[in-house]
Amino acid sequence: MEGRLPLVLVLFLVAVQSSAGYRPLEQYYSDGRYSSREGAGRRYVDHFLDYAEAATDHETSDLAYYEPQRFGKSTFDVTEYGAVGDGRTDSSNAFLRAWDDLCGATGGRPTLVIPHGKEFLLSPLSFKGPCKSKNLWIQALSFHSCNNLRVSGLQHVNSQKNHISINGCNDVDISHLKITAPEESPNTDGIDISASNHLQIHDSFIGTGDDCVAINGFSSYINISRVLCGPGHGISIGSLGKGGAYETVEEVHVEDCTFKGTMNGARIKTWKGGRGYARKISFERIRMINAGNPIIIDQTYVNRMAAASTASSSGDVEISDVSYKGVIGSSTDARAVYFNCGDGAGCRNIVVEDVEMTSAVAGKQLFAVCNNAHGTSSADRSPRVPCLLP
Repeated sequence: MEGRLPLVLVLFLVAVQSSAGYRPLEQYYSDGRYSSREGAGRRYVDHFLDYAEAATDHETSDLAYYEPQRFGKSTFDVTEYGAVGDGRTDSSNAFLRAWDDLCGATGGRPTLVIPHGKEFLLSPLSFKGPCKSKNLWIQALSFHSCNNLRVSGLQHVNSQKNHISINGCNDVDISHLKITAPEESPNTDGIDISASNHLQIHDSFIGTGDDCVAINGFSSYINISRVLCGPGHGISIGSLGKGGAYETVEEVHVEDCTFKGTMNGARIKTWKGGRGYARKISFERIRMINAGNPIIIDQTYVNRMAAASTASSSGDVEISDVSYKGVIGSSTDARAVYFNCGDGAGCRNIVVEDVEMTSAVAGKQLFAVCNNAHGTSSADRSPRVPCLLP
C-alpha cells in the first residue's frame, strides 16, 4: 500500500492484504465479459447471490495477550514496535503490539500509522475492541492523499462509522471485500469516497445500515462493477450541496451490480440551496431484488433537524447526463422511478432505457413520478416514465 502521506488505519481492521499488481482501468471495460444482461452478467448475479447466502459469520482466533501501556500518546507508528517494511519480514506481532497500545490509549485521537513507501508482510490478523477512547465514532479504514492504492481481500464487521473512507486519493483499486453491519446501524457506510479520482470498486459484497457506496463532492471517474449491495441504502451520489456548498461529481459508472433488500437502489441526492453539478453518471445492467426506491433522484434531500433552515433556500446542484439502462428486478415501492428535481435548473438529459421491473407485492402496478426532469425513456417498458419532459 502506497501513499504520499502516512497511511492511517483506525479501529476494527480485520485483515490486511497488499495487492502486488493491478489491471489498467480500461481493461475492466474492454474485455466484453459482462456485455449481456441475460448471459454472463446474469451468471455473475447468481454467483454473488449464492456467495452471500452461503457466507457465515466471521471467525477470529484469540490474540496473544499483551499488556497495553496506559499513557496519553495518540499516534502509534508500527515501525516503532518492530515492523519491518521490506516485504519479507513478518511484522504481524509488531502490528498487534501497536494496536494493543492504541486500544488502551485514552488521550487525543488514537491513530495507527503505517508509513508510506514500505511493504509489510502480515499474517491474517484480528484487531479487537472495545477500546478505551470515546472521543468519536471510529472508522475502520481511512486513506488520505494516497496514490496507486490497492485494497483487496479484506473483511469488515460492524464498524462504528464508515467502514472504508477514501479522501483525496487518485488511482485506487478496491476489490474482493466483504463488509457487513446490521441493517439498523446508522451511518455505517460501506465505502465513502470524497475528493478522489480514478477509482475502481469491484467484485465485493457490501451489506450495512447506510450507503453501500457513497460518492461525495469533488470526485470523478468512479467505476463500480460486480458489487452485491444489501441491506443498506444503495449506491449513492451525494449528498451534495449541504449548507449551500459548491460540490461536483462527474463520470460515475455503475454496472453489473445487484441491490438486494436495500432501502434505495441507484440514488442521487442533493440539498436544496446547494451549488455545483453532478453529471455524466450511468447505471447499467443492474438487478433489483425487493429493493425500495430502485431509481431515485432527490434534489430536496434534507436532514430532519435542518429541514426548517433549508426549506426556503434557493438554487440547486445541476444534474445532467444521467442514464439508467438495463435495470431489471423487483421493487418494494410502487413508485419505482422518482425524479424529484429542483424548481430551478431541474435535471437535464435523463435517459431511461430497457428498464423492466415488477412489484414485489402481488397485484400492484409500478409507476414513475417526475418533477422538472427532462429526458427520454423507452415507451414499452415497466414502469413507463411518461412524466419526463422534452
